[in-house]
Amino acid sequence: MITRLGGGSFADVYKALEKSTGELVAIKVLKRKYKKWDDCNELMECRSLQKLHNDSTYNKPGEENIIKLKHIIFIKKTGQLNLVFEYMETDLLELMKSCEPKTLKEDQIRDIMHQTLSGLAFMHKYGFFHRDMKPENLLLTRNKLKIADFGLAREIRSVPPYTEYVSTRYYRAPECILKSTNYNSPIDIWALGCIMAEMYLHPQPLFCGANEKEVLFKICSVLGTPTHDVWNDGIRQANIIGMKFPTCAGTELEKIIPEASSEAIDLMKSMLKWDPNKRATAKNLLKHPFFTNHIIDNFFYSSGNNDIIFGENSFKKFSNSNERGRKNEIKKSEKIEKESNNNSSNTGNENNINNFELGDDDNYGSMLNETDGFDKLLNQLKKEKIEEDKNYEKQKKQKEKEKAKLKEEEFDLNNLIDNFKDTNINKNKFENKETKNKNDDTGLFNRRKTEKKEINFYNDENKMNKEQNNNNHKSNQNRRGNARHFLEETENYGNFNFGESPKKKNKDIDGNNNFGHLNQGNSGEFGSLFGNKSRRRPDKFYEI
Repeated sequence: MITRLGGGSFADVYKALEKSTGELVAIKVLKRKYKKWDDCNELMECRSLQKLHNDSTYNKPGEENIIKLKHIIFIKKTGQLNLVFEYMETDLLELMKSCEPKTLKEDQIRDIMHQTLSGLAFMHKYGFFHRDMKPENLLLTRNKLKIADFGLAREIRSVPPYTEYVSTRYYRAPECILKSTNYNSPIDIWALGCIMAEMYLHPQPLFCGANEKEVLFKICSVLGTPTHDVWNDGIRQANIIGMKFPTCAGTELEKIIPEASSEAIDLMKSMLKWDPNKRATAKNLLKHPFFTNHIIDNFFYSSGNNDIIFGENSFKKFSNSNERGRKNEIKKSEKIEKESNNNSSNTGNENNINNFELGDDDNYGSMLNETDGFDKLLNQLKKEKIEEDKNYEKQKKQKEKEKAKLKEEEFDLNNLIDNFKDTNINKNKFENKETKNKNDDTGLFNRRKTEKKEINFYNDENKMNKEQNNNNHKSNQNRRGNARHFLEETENYGNFNFGESPKKKNKDIDGNNNFGHLNQGNSGEFGSLFGNKSRRRPDKFYEI
């Protein structure tokens, strides 16, 4: 390792010397840790560069304009992945800064555009598109330009959807601003058109904005508001996401970039089109008169104020998807533009870079004639947007109130319905209760009636039993009276002597003389009865 060149959120870059060849290399040390070699090989940056450079020599046109990945070093113990690239001295942004306060010459721009388009044509031909084209990713060394940072690259034949956020905002294609997930290689052509315009306008990007809405407004102010004939798919996509195109008539690029030749303007127009299907391909752009009518030499070095000094401080910071802030540069550019406008007004030459005309129907023409027309126009649009937001909030609150009223009315109606249902239920319950009470009363009356009948029946039965008992008692008394009478009649028999019974009265019914035995002590069946004068009634008498 020689020195640390820079770093980002994803990797640190070091300058090193390869001992076997004696060449300078740039080592990109990724901060993410990997568990196995297969995970490293699946990285898009590794996979795409390995497929694009399948040979050690540059034997295909445009291949030399793609950064070369020399080695992939994976340390298994620590999980660290190191990507070894060929060393590049600077990038396009640093080159444009080195030319300030002036811009690059058109010959330099032609050479840079030719090499960049050659690299893009090679990349698109072999199935990849970059998705993050910007000046920081175009690396330069001496007389060579190479496209780098393939972290966001995708295969052209891969199946959408892709991620919505790609490329830096200033170079983002309209279909990406409209959140489309179905895009392809034309987004690289759009970004390259923005880069070419910036090389004429540096440090002011062509479509500079603090957010995507401002960028979209800048695009509309240059290209004009798209119609269904110009870009039907874009209008449909804008309706889907609820975005509205600002109404602008558009401005010719010749007025914005007066330093550019007609061929350069035509080349930028062929790249900056609303419809991605109507943008020219990189292969066809290489056949444009801007290149074919001129001899292309390496104009990275030139005399005078455009001398370029390469150094380690201007090295590209390898970190994909990191957007470089340019607020200070834009402020500087505004100061430079004001100074240049003042100088040109003194010499009689008018600077028409920011002189936009939006048509007769718009009220912004007078504002755009001033130097800071964009800023005033944006402030006016912001005020209108604020008013629209306020009106929208008012309408929203009014709708909420109406909804609340409807809910209250609906609630009251539901309460009335519930009360009506409750009254019907209570009424039915009361009627059921009354019928039940009536049924209970009739049942009680019937029960009491049956109980009275049973009581009468029992009383009658008791009377009958009492009468029967009385009759039985009377009959018993009669029987007892007869028995007493019989005993009184037969009482005199006890005075007879034992064994001496009269001849006439000593005979029984059968004519036997048994009475003598009856009076002999306690012997015999009736001896005890008559001898002791007992009152017990013999059973045999009941049988007689």
